[in-house]
Amino acid sequence: MDTIETGKKGLFPAPEVLTWVKRFLQYLGYELIQHPQGQQNTPDFHARRQAANACYEVIGVVCPGLDEAPAALDKLRVVKNALGENPDYVLVFPPVSEYFMIEFMIGEQGKWYFSIKDDQFMVWLCNPELETTTCLIGAPRDKMFEHYFVNAGKMISFDGFINMRLSQMIMAEEENEI
Repeated sequence: MDTIETGKKGLFPAPEVLTWVKRFLQYLGYELIQHPQGQQNTPDFHARRQAANACYEVIGVVCPGLDEAPAALDKLRVVKNALGENPDYVLVFPPVSEYFMIEFMIGEQGKWYFSIKDDQFMVWLCNPELETTTCLIGAPRDKMFEHYFVNAGKMISFDGFINMRLSQMIMAEEENEI
């Protein structure tokens, strides 16, 4: 995987982001599940937690940056098709500029945002240096995450903001067509 420029002084190699995600999940009581590497339907991570009355699974792909997001989304779809609907699926990014994330999500008339929402994927930002994880889009079924995400309310505001921006764009386009 490539090295990721955060727009700050430091760099986060994708393997470092993956290492942090795995540590984060293990801290929450998740057990990592190994998959044979090198296959197209192999996720970057897969974790499971058995609760008193439910079993939760989180499966994900680490994306080095926004330029690689379309390919990472394709990979996550292939993984989901192979492993089924029951687990939660997440696309993990290193810290990226909120501005660039918004531009990516609303670009092409919201193509990527609507794709992520239709597939019921989550989007996380993980900062290995600060040891933080923020959920921007979607939410895991396991409510325990709410206590461990940084800015837990941010996912509602980010998702709502993207939705509002896209609604405004669509309405403006419809007005121009009249």
